[in-house]
Amino acid sequence: MTTKGGSDTSATIFSMLPLIAAINPNYGSIGDTIIISGNNFTGSTAVKLNGLNVQSYTVLSDDSIKAVVSSSNTTGKIQITTAVGTGTVTDSFYITPTISSITPNNG
Repeated sequence: MTTKGGSDTSATIFSMLPLIAAINPNYGSIGDTIIISGNNFTGSTAVKLNGLNVQSYTVLSDDSIKAVVSSSNTTGKIQITTAVGTGTVTDSFYITPTISSITPNNG
């Protein structure tokens, strides 16, 4: 910081929490890929959906993460954790139902 009286530097580094601006799409099934957009994603240590880890994630850049929905994930908020803290999206990601079979298959 610089003023008329001189300048000084803080010994503490100011860091920003991850900020999630958007998720695309905001719905999907197990195994689907989600693109998470925002800021401060470098060094992410966890990506969670409704409190549970996603199947996998890749930090594409400081403002983009690719995540894969896990079989344990349920509808809820996406969270990204870095060494600084955790950021949570305001909108939910919705798990869509999957029909595996129909009985009887005629009628």
